[in-house]
Amino acid sequence: RAEENGDKIKLTLEDIMPVESMQQRYACNLTMRIMEKEFNSEKLLGIKKFLESSSGNCNVYFHIINNGNSKILKSKSFRVKPDAELISNLKLLVGENNLKIN
Repeated sequence: RAEENGDKIKLTLEDIMPVESMQQRYACNLTMRIMEKEFNSEKLLGIKKFLESSSGNCNVYFHIINNGNSKILKSKSFRVKPDAELISNLKLLVGENNLKIN
């Protein structure tokens, strides 16, 4: 909450939480970028296992890239809770920079 008093602005915090908690509370989309040529059935089964174990309200998207072409698919089967364990496990499978939560 902001209060203005002449040249000064006073900010009052109502809630403080770690970034991980913010992701769990406010995130609504989880997107995994997948390079099709680098993936195999073992990785896809791992992703499926982790998504199944973290049911929640967050949409799941797959950004598939193949030979310079890309498409984004929204999962009809999965909605997840983006907790620290899920995020960590998915980053191991898809790569640190291939997971986006917003």
